[in-house]
Amino acid sequence: MQRDTLIETNDREAQLLEQVTRWVTDLLALEEDTSLLIKQMRCTTPDCPPFRTMIYLMSEGRPVYRYKIHKTLMDITCEDVAALVFIEPKRDTFLDIHITQTEKG
Repeated sequence: MQRDTLIETNDREAQLLEQVTRWVTDLLALEEDTSLLIKQMRCTTPDCPPFRTMIYLMSEGRPVYRYKIHKTLMDITCEDVAALVFIEPKRDTFLDIHITQTEKG
């Protein structure tokens, strides 16, 4: 299974990325031929949190699934990734799944 990242990482970020990769792989029960790409991006759209983490699942002959979690890599929890399990995929070229960070009180 191919694992790629498109963020520059320090040791702490590398550990966080590895943890999120394990959660995605385990909780979404990825098949061996599924490639996983995780990247953190700035969000410039109005009313969008400043950062989002993108998760792409790619398999030959299948749609590319794109998950957007509107949190930094550091703020993603196992529960955020587990929530992706309950979303019914659609047959689109790109499938956008959004999880937005809730206000911390």
